[in-house]
Amino acid sequence: MNLYLAERRAFLRSGERGFTLIELLVAMSIMSVLFTLGALAIRQFWFVRALSGSQDQIATQLRQIQQRVVAETHPLVYGARFHVGDKTMSLVRFDPETNTCRQYQTVELGTGVEIAVGTDVTSDSTEPHIFCSANLTLPGGGAVSNRSTSEYVFFFARGNGTPGTITIRSTPLDRTESVQIAGITGRVIEG
Repeated sequence: MNLYLAERRAFLRSGERGFTLIELLVAMSIMSVLFTLGALAIRQFWFVRALSGSQDQIATQLRQIQQRVVAETHPLVYGARFHVGDKTMSLVRFDPETNTCRQYQTVELGTGVEIAVGTDVTSDSTEPHIFCSANLTLPGGGAVSNRSTSEYVFFFARGNGTPGTITIRSTPLDRTESVQIAGITGRVIEG
């Protein structure tokens, strides 16, 4: 017992007393503020990357469609359908010989990203746009509804495409990005 009291007296004489409850609470509140700010920064970063990644994904898919048109036989026309408010884009194939327009793939956009109002593709009397707007069928055989707010981009074997701009919006950030298609060359431009 004397050994314990001797050590305690030595400890108290050295001036080391530890932390008070107030000091611990202040340190914990500062840490919680820092963790909250870090979490918000990570969330912001996540949504910015989702928007940028979706823009890159749309541009890549459109470039792949353009290459597919050139690689396959002439009468087939490939394109993409963008429906305002959707979180997906649909890849479609139009066959002018049989007048059939089929969706062959659906591509999901990033978290919190959707096709925005302001997506405007000029469809200057191109037959696939008119026909697909009225007669697009899904892989399972069903038909697509709400065609009035859909925009289509098509690429043709002669190297040109449907001109226009596809606008995507990140809902949490309230920020938009766009992908443009030059009509004569069919070039896909991010920006």
